[in-house]
Amino acid sequence: MHKVLIPLLTCPVCHGELRKQIMKEDPTHIIDGEFTCTKCKQKYPVIDQIGVFIETKEPIDESWKKLEDFKKRFQKEHPIQYFLLTKTFLGNIKAEHHFFKGLLLEDDRILERATRRIYSKDYVIGYEKTKKALWEVDTDNFPVILEIACGRGTFFKQFIRSRQGSEVYVATDFSLSVLQSDLRWLRKNGLSEQVTLMAFDAKAMPFRDSSVSAMVSNVGFPNIRNGDDAVNEAFRTLTPDGILVTNFMFTSEQTRNYAKAKELGLDQFYIRKSTEEVFRKAGFEVDLHELYRGEVRPTPGGIDGLPIVPDTYSFCVLKARKPAIA
Repeated sequence: MHKVLIPLLTCPVCHGELRKQIMKEDPTHIIDGEFTCTKCKQKYPVIDQIGVFIETKEPIDESWKKLEDFKKRFQKEHPIQYFLLTKTFLGNIKAEHHFFKGLLLEDDRILERATRRIYSKDYVIGYEKTKKALWEVDTDNFPVILEIACGRGTFFKQFIRSRQGSEVYVATDFSLSVLQSDLRWLRKNGLSEQVTLMAFDAKAMPFRDSSVSAMVSNVGFPNIRNGDDAVNEAFRTLTPDGILVTNFMFTSEQTRNYAKAKELGLDQFYIRKSTEEVFRKAGFEVDLHELYRGEVRPTPGGIDGLPIVPDTYSFCVLKARKPAIA
């Protein structure tokens, strides 16, 4: 974890002061250590450069950890199937198995090819357009950029090599398991100095009020339960005149997909109107633009829960700015 972040940190539970203990470090990073809240006594470890700021008393529903455990069990319990799946020529397997193969091998090239089989052409075009637009937002004057809900690093892996500024890029996720996978990729590609990793709940960020100048999220908010709380927390954490840029894929209220999203409690960021309302209610100035509109289809094997029927999506980028103090 980059040392430049230390003055910005606070306890995500009670916002108390943190006392640090460093066991291993280099000139710019904490490699192993621990932060302890002087108020509530909650402890937050730094494990192999990853700061873990999650309240350990609460049960953690870690889908990425479950995936890692499943991969290990699958290889041990089904060695023949594992061999056939990982060694089979890609053209001979179903699209969903192609995708699973990429996950098993942690091979982004396989996953990229599988993605183009799984999703419609319009989906791929629209999604790539919004990702590119996120990266092109001017953040040169911001000392820290925080990526919310980075997952497997789909966003920063694509663009981090082209980064020109001297800002500290912080990729964050709720899952320590997925961040450990991201760290393996960064080290393999010689980029571990370019990105610092932190595990925390986006609804309870370990940063002081008005301390972070820029945030980005690649379709992260629709995947956060009670995402409006995460938007409010982003507003609290951003500096005056700070920005948050993120992307969304919208349907309309009249579709079966919206009805299903509402049934699943995922409707909040699935249409444009309610998304804008959430960000404006938090206090943001909102600028939302459609970059592409196209046809989408259900994914094979239920890889994505939505859409459940063919639909037309609006691929948008939202830029939210915290007003400057008068």
